[in-house]
Amino acid sequence: MDRGSGADFGTKLQACLAKISTTYGGTCDARNFSGALSMGASFNLSTANTTILLPCPTSNAAIQIIVTAGMRNVTLHGCALRASSPARGNPRRHRLAYTGSAAIIQIGDLPYASDTQGFHLGDRRDGDASHRRNRAGRRPV
Repeated sequence: MDRGSGADFGTKLQACLAKISTTYGGTCDARNFSGALSMGASFNLSTANTTILLPCPTSNAAIQIIVTAGMRNVTLHGCALRASSPARGNPRRHRLAYTGSAAIIQIGDLPYASDTQGFHLGDRRDGDASHRRNRAGRRPV
């Protein structure tokens, strides 16, 4: 996916998602990305059985990730499958540095009229600097 067309990480991810089979689903593997990543536009995950393997570096975004109502078996998986270091971002997790005002990830429709089954989110850390641990190793409340 890192060799795909697009100006930023988000655009390349959208291009990969557009190629996913509507019949069988598929995987967009973004684990090879490094350095500062940006995502300029919100995107919809609207194909069932879709997996996104996220990169280790932090993605800076004010965008929303929307899982369309009724889509089943959608997975966002961080980079725990790959060795990491502090230079590559938060060890074993992708971090979305979110600056928007709505929910980072919207799953299904807001009145919950359609069932969106099988959503999985793993090995990620979302939020801003206030989520970091203090010197005692505790998260702020």
